[in-house]
Amino acid sequence: MTVYSTRKIMKESLPLLTFCIALGIAGGQILNQNEESLIRLPIFLVMIPVINGVGGNIGSILGARLSSGLHLGSIELKRGGDELRKNVLSTVLLGIISYTSLTIFILIISPLMGMEVDSDILIEAGYIMITTGLLLTAIVVIISVLVARFSFEYGFDPDNTVTPLVTTLCDFLGILILIAIIGAVGI
Repeated sequence: MTVYSTRKIMKESLPLLTFCIALGIAGGQILNQNEESLIRLPIFLVMIPVINGVGGNIGSILGARLSSGLHLGSIELKRGGDELRKNVLSTVLLGIISYTSLTIFILIISPLMGMEVDSDILIEAGYIMITTGLLLTAIVVIISVLVARFSFEYGFDPDNTVTPLVTTLCDFLGILILIAIIGAVGI
């Protein structure tokens, strides 16, 4: 018996991947519109791939665990589900640890690599990165659970939907959140 069929994978994945391409282009356009302000403070250019990459990785980890748990029947996507709660809490903790350590690393390594950054800007940049990362982690958890639930309930394979959608949304939302917080801080 074949568990996976090429036809089903293509039917489920192609429209979603097309949407993801459009969302990726939109994220690139947002970066392009904010190019001048980001170039003035290159530390933020260093942060964008880190924020997006870590957010996508965290979302992919949770999405894979949810997909596997749904297939095995060990995770129920309902309130009060013990396995779901453990996975969500682990993901949030992973986000806190990852973004905090990466922020510290970037703040230490950037000046050592010759990037001229005022110490006040370094502190604000650290605040911005951690805040962006934590907001993105919270959103990624919600999106991962909702996409896994929707996929599973409507007969789609969560393996075909959760990871591509979550990683693309992380790229898009990471850029939006970072730019919004930079604007709110007033840098």
